[in-house]
Amino acid sequence: PNVWVKIYQQGTGGYYLCRKCNEITGAWYVPAYLDFIYGMYSAIKRADSDGEAPYIQIKASSIQPLPIFKEIMVMFCDINHNFFEDDNLRTFLLNKDNIDGFDKNKYRVFCYVAKGDLCRINGLSVLILSSRDKGVLAVPISEISFPPLGFALYINMPDGYEPKGCEITQMSGFHYNLEIIEQKQKSIKQ
Repeated sequence: PNVWVKIYQQGTGGYYLCRKCNEITGAWYVPAYLDFIYGMYSAIKRADSDGEAPYIQIKASSIQPLPIFKEIMVMFCDINHNFFEDDNLRTFLLNKDNIDGFDKNKYRVFCYVAKGDLCRINGLSVLILSSRDKGVLAVPISEISFPPLGFALYINMPDGYEPKGCEITQMSGFHYNLEIIEQKQKSIKQ
């Protein structure tokens, strides 16, 4: 089914990137990201009509992993201004073909299904967790949630912490022009 959405060019209303960076990253990454979001919206809506389940399976017929991932990271840089002080991250995002500049040990990105109408934009904060087995964990996290999906960025995630959702960090290693066309199944925990 066709999904009709009115697009507003204001974004979230803030000005975070310089005009040039905003224009080039928008041209390079936003089209693939929007295709991905619209496809996920349709798939999640179909899965919801089948009933509540802790997991849903998504079959993607065509996605471009790197532009999608880079747009997600640009959004995180938008709300966390100090990220652009990381020269490797800046180079990774401002060169559409760069796949080597993303530090997968420092930054890990997870995706989850975001239901309802609540949108969340949280800059870097610390999640404090306590358990008998692992003691106290301080987990640096930033979160962006616009239904149908939410994204959580963890920085130097401590060993032993298992976030909810599906890790998508590996999308940073695909080439820019690579489009995954064959059908693959992905499970995303709701």
